[in-house]
Amino acid sequence: VSAGLWAASTVPHSDEVHAIMMRHRNFGITVLASGVVLSIWRFISHSRFSRNGQVLHLIMAFITMIVMALGADLGGLMVYRYGVAVKAVPQPKGHIHGGKAHEAGEDQIEEDHHNSTAHSHEMNRGN
Repeated sequence: VSAGLWAASTVPHSDEVHAIMMRHRNFGITVLASGVVLSIWRFISHSRFSRNGQVLHLIMAFITMIVMALGADLGGLMVYRYGVAVKAVPQPKGHIHGGKAHEAGEDQIEEDHHNSTAHSHEMNRGN
């Protein structure tokens, strides 16, 4: 959480991203607070939970996990949709597709296929 608070104050971002960043921050602080409360509760009880205490602890932990997932989703949104804190890498004119280099303006049929077909640019590692 402290690293996130520091990062939020150092990276440039738009007003739209700022709103997302504040929700992300609030989720992070909630997860931190919940984690501290659950940890202290567990430490003080020395694992002597009543049946109701066990159920309540599990429910709170589950809610904490959901809040953490929502916060992580917002973090991913900021990075992958808006490029927050990501330095752009210069892109070459063409790209490698299926082991064959393609140049910009090359085969129009391949370009149409490339734009209309879902595919992955990951290399097959031979496993």
